[in-house]
Amino acid sequence: MNKEQFKQITGWQDAIFPGSTSLAKIAHLEEEVKELIYEIVVNNKSRRNEEYADCFILLFGAAHRDGLSY
Repeated sequence: MNKEQFKQITGWQDAIFPGSTSLAKIAHLEEEVKELIYEIVVNNKSRRNEEYADCFILLFGAAHRDGLSY
C-alpha cells in the first residue's frame, strides 16, 4: 500500500462514516476477523480476499481516526 491508497481508503471512510470512532472501527474489525477465521477454517478461498480487505480497511481507518498517518 502506498500513501495515495491509504488516503483514498481513509478519505472514503471519513466521507461515509464521519462520526465513526477508532473504537467503533475496532469493534467492527473484531467481527470481520471472526468472519475471516470462519472462511479459513472452512477453506473457502473465494471469500478470503474480501474478508482480508474488510479487515485491512477497518484497521487503516481505526489507525487514521487515532491520528496515525501514512
